[in-house]
Amino acid sequence: LSSFSSPSAYLCETQNTTKNITYLHHALNKKDDGRTTTMYSSVAGKNNTFDDETTNTSTTKNAFSLAEKKYRLKVIETIRVDAKTGRRRKSGKLVEEIDVSETIDFDECVGHESSVVMRVSKLKEEEKKQTFKAKGGVEEVAAFSRFANAPSRERPRVWKLLDHPGAYYVQNALDLREQRELIMHCVKILPERPNKTNHWQRLGKPLPADLYRAAKAGLYLNEEENGWMELEKPPKRGDGMESRAARHLLRKLRWATVGAPFDWTKRVYEEERAPEVDERIKRACVKTLEIVFGKEAAFVEKGEDKFFDGQVGLANFYAPGDTLNGHVDDAEMNLSKPIASLSLGLPAIFLLGQKSKALKPVTALIVRSGDAIVLSGESRTMFHGVPRVFSDGETLMSSSKTFRFPEALERAFDDDDDEFLLNFAKRTRINLSLRDVR
Repeated sequence: LSSFSSPSAYLCETQNTTKNITYLHHALNKKDDGRTTTMYSSVAGKNNTFDDETTNTSTTKNAFSLAEKKYRLKVIETIRVDAKTGRRRKSGKLVEEIDVSETIDFDECVGHESSVVMRVSKLKEEEKKQTFKAKGGVEEVAAFSRFANAPSRERPRVWKLLDHPGAYYVQNALDLREQRELIMHCVKILPERPNKTNHWQRLGKPLPADLYRAAKAGLYLNEEENGWMELEKPPKRGDGMESRAARHLLRKLRWATVGAPFDWTKRVYEEERAPEVDERIKRACVKTLEIVFGKEAAFVEKGEDKFFDGQVGLANFYAPGDTLNGHVDDAEMNLSKPIASLSLGLPAIFLLGQKSKALKPVTALIVRSGDAIVLSGESRTMFHGVPRVFSDGETLMSSSKTFRFPEALERAFDDDDDEFLLNFAKRTRINLSLRDVR
């Protein structure tokens, strides 16, 4: 702005239930020579649920909100201004780079298929571990049971987050087959009745059956008959039909319940007549807990005490730039049971704070497909959230780090029927969590 005469600035914030967008406009005086000048506006990325940071009357930023702001997507929108007429035209957008030097990326210590495999010596790996400890108090612990003897590339590794007692990060919690099956289940089955979704909440009624099939066939929602229909001609822009496209509705899928849905008014789970949790989801979550805690996490015979028997959960669907704002999962009657949270698809940043947003430290983790986070003990009531989801192939020039959808997982989608599903998966991060509420 130093090249412009008498620059001034004003801040305008707009918000709604699905996006949190902040526009920072610089109002610039015209240059005397009449040349066309360029101005910039900063646009913060969208998020799935609204952050109480924007509605908080306090002007003091807390530790967790500052961490969210640090990693959230910011888009710089360039606007060309004709100095003679004052007419402004958009000329492009740039994504502002974030600094990930303080994040913990376990991929740097052991290679994943999602990026270039780093072959490091034992000494180098110890140096990495010491760096992780300095960043956020992280220590590797032994994986339990049969999983410890898996091939090195597929072997689960468990990391204890020392600043958050009871929190663990599990690498390679899911193999490629499990990831593919769970993605298929989340996209094809979970959006269907009796499971509830954000579309059901918005419309006041469920969508017609077979959303995935309708999206693949290019169908549109017929609200009057509550069914799908085919259009003779492509819809015109602005006529309202674009938002009724099944493909649009599938892209706008943000959450789907697993098992009993949660009643936010009464703050209880509606367990009566609730659908059963699919066995594949149960097995994946119990396997994750078994890797961390041992065989007592596995299912036991009916009638015996169970360490974990998840009855309810949630699948969250994120597009690049979406966020999940900081929150605590404290609606369950029994908070002594752990939560297993599985990551599928695109990589993201996961934040884990303390029992108050104001407290430090806040640990930032790079989470990748097939990995999991377990919250138990004290960490069960700590704030956590997702401030950033990366797009496939997104590169941070400052760190030479590229985030990708795993190539090996992409190869697992090998038939024609899976091409549409793969294209959806490569533009989405799915977080699948399960909890024991009894």
